[in-house]
Amino acid sequence: MNFFKATSLFIFQIFCAVQLLFAQPTISSFTPASGAIGTIVSITGNNLNNPTGVSIGGVQAIVISNTGTSLVAMVMPGAVTGALSITTAGGTANGVANFTITAAAYPTTQVGNKLIANAPTDTIVNFGRWIAISANGNTAAVRSDIISSGGNRQRAPVIIYNKVNSVWVQQG
Repeated sequence: MNFFKATSLFIFQIFCAVQLLFAQPTISSFTPASGAIGTIVSITGNNLNNPTGVSIGGVQAIVISNTGTSLVAMVMPGAVTGALSITTAGGTANGVANFTITAAAYPTTQVGNKLIANAPTDTIVNFGRWIAISANGNTAAVRSDIISSGGNRQRAPVIIYNKVNSVWVQQG
């Protein structure tokens, strides 16, 4: 191969790589079309690689995964019903419809048995005084107070529970 052909091939390969890097993103669909804060949204399209911004309802979303044609993101607090967009080096793509923010569905019934701490040598008081639930509702972190056998009151370690088949299971 002569120098001219090799140089031309190299320039062509660089040109193709630059076009891929700076290709305009497109959004063909997203699902679900509505949900509460914390909803996981799957976005399908092209050239979604390396986003510099993903916005759902006017607020920057957290990208969970991305294959370039399928991007998964979480709706963050402060989002309102509105546009869904992805920005890359190639430009900005907007969804074909708005994402609708809905009210969070608060639990109306108890799921599983009452949570009970397993602490054989100490007395736990104010069990569940501090609690945090994961976004998917399947993990709970619970903190309480402990009165030790010596009568000292102190903060208990955080107890983690995972929900397995609608039953809360204490971890560790």
